[in-house]
Amino acid sequence: MAAKFPTTAPTVYTDKSTANDVGDTGHWDGTDANQVKAEIVAVAAKVGVDGDASPSSHDYKIAQLEARKEAKTGSGTLGTSTATTVTDADVTTSSVVLVQATSSAFQGLDPIPYVSAVNSGSFVLTHGDAAGSETFDYAVVT
Repeated sequence: MAAKFPTTAPTVYTDKSTANDVGDTGHWDGTDANQVKAEIVAVAAKVGVDGDASPSSHDYKIAQLEARKEAKTGSGTLGTSTATTVTDADVTTSSVVLVQATSSAFQGLDPIPYVSAVNSGSFVLTHGDAAGSETFDYAVVT
């Protein structure tokens, strides 16, 4: 017997009998039991077991979400030069660093600050001559 789940919610069967007569058609029979079994198996396949490797199981999908790294954030101030190195242990050579100005002085530099290098444990912002008061926030995505 094929399960209705996951396209249809499983049917919950109830004992419809008023007597203990096995011949009463209101009793559960093998068909009812097989249908309930099929529904339970379908639900278990969809949910999955701990460490399930089936890409369609919820356990697998939740594990994939839990394995994702969160973006780490920070803030900084440009140094009084044309390049500022920002040290952050979350930065790797494969990181993407996103920078956002938090002061108008940051945006007024020529050239506008940009990420010119990403190293293990740091990144470099290249920019016009800074006064040391230009502030920014950043996000590191690994």
